[in-house]
Amino acid sequence: EAVSLLKALLAINPDHVQANNALGYLYAEENEHLDEAGKLLQRAYNAEPLDPYILDSMGWLAYREGRYRAAYEFTQASLKRLYDPEVAKHLIEILCADGRRSEAEGALADLISREGASAELDAFAKRLGLRLPAQAIKPAATPNGSTSSSAASDGPVELKDKL
Repeated sequence: EAVSLLKALLAINPDHVQANNALGYLYAEENEHLDEAGKLLQRAYNAEPLDPYILDSMGWLAYREGRYRAAYEFTQASLKRLYDPEVAKHLIEILCADGRRSEAEGALADLISREGASAELDAFAKRLGLRLPAQAIKPAATPNGSTSSSAASDGPVELKDKL
């Protein structure tokens, strides 16, 4: 439905910047009609070359096309203008696809430091085969519901010490 609405809007106003960007991004996200996505996004980029959302869309299209250096440059430029966690995830995916795993793990650590650890980010990292930073790994819960800590390595603790 979004595609139909955006196409209708562009039929009325072919230079509508946000509509060009939105439809181009949707195509790139679905990895479909990449030639058309390129034309739409180029029109948006020509009109607003510093818009962080358009920069992200240009980067995501370049990623889908396998142009990782361009993808990185556009996505970095987007993040410098406006930090957005979804754009940060795009950057991590681009770095992984380009074989830059260490940088991807650094970007993941930055994302977690800004947004906090979550099951979603854990699944994202696992899907990409990335290691989570140590501070993002939650200590394992013990049967009584407490978490293990370094105090356990200080030697045995008597039950009376807990009371």
